[in-house]
Amino acid sequence: MTTKLEKKEVAAIPVISLSTSATINTIMDAIGVLPDEIMQECQELGIEPMGPFVFVYRGCDGNKDTAFELEMAIPVKADLSYSGKYQFKTLEAFQFVEQRYTGPISEIESKGYVPLMAAMQEQGLLPGSVSREVYSNWVEPESAENIVELQIGI
Repeated sequence: MTTKLEKKEVAAIPVISLSTSATINTIMDAIGVLPDEIMQECQELGIEPMGPFVFVYRGCDGNKDTAFELEMAIPVKADLSYSGKYQFKTLEAFQFVEQRYTGPISEIESKGYVPLMAAMQEQGLLPGSVSREVYSNWVEPESAENIVELQIGI
């Protein structure tokens, strides 16, 4: 028996972000050091993050070869004056169900997404075309201490 999923919503969030194209097979190469570069620019410009990194997946259907849009975003103050090399924008409000995953990224599919999608199916919830990962605690890719909030749009 799975845990009952609760429908949640977050308001629009101002962010500094970068979008790229990826597949599940190429995602690690697509991400590379981009989050580090975004954070380095924020530090150089004196911009304080207002929350953890949010990765937004648009059009990811679970097929390892399907291309989708991946946006890497760091929340910032809404009144920010920014003219750096990334985009300053607002992530749209988002309705979702969520499950916390703790552990290495190599197991996020089998121990995070598979149980979440099974719980959604059991409860008759259809996934939307957008999902998010909120990196509440990031150590390194294979750390057992990583904490990622998996959010599937509904």
